[in-house]
Amino acid sequence: MTKSLEPIVVTIADTNDSLRKQLSQDFLRGEDRIRIILTSGVLVTHLSIDSILLAVASSDCIDETSGGDREHTFGKINVDDVEMYWKIEYSKDRISPPPDNADIAKSVRVLTIMLSSERGKLTEQLPFRSNILAV
Repeated sequence: MTKSLEPIVVTIADTNDSLRKQLSQDFLRGEDRIRIILTSGVLVTHLSIDSILLAVASSDCIDETSGGDREHTFGKINVDDVEMYWKIEYSKDRISPPPDNADIAKSVRVLTIMLSSERGKLTEQLPFRSNILAV
């Protein structure tokens, strides 16, 4: 990546961190900058959504590739001995051509939480009704 793009990457990483660290069901009510998708594997664990969101909010990002996770979009958590991963992707819900991921007003983050056994196999995601799936 060129030096001229570095401030954009920093802005995206900071935005992702800020939204992720505020995660809770209360925060998500009325929040339209982030959507949550829990895979079917996560749902059948019957773990509390709040405990999962707290784990994501307090986790560190990990390198997904040898190049690192420069936008802070990936992490690993453990809730009651259940190992999970989370990943942030970007949606074009608000605009068509591609969203400006650095501009929170023009892009929506989609946070997918999956079991470690689902990582790499995940080809379909559960649709979300509002901001969070509830068990």
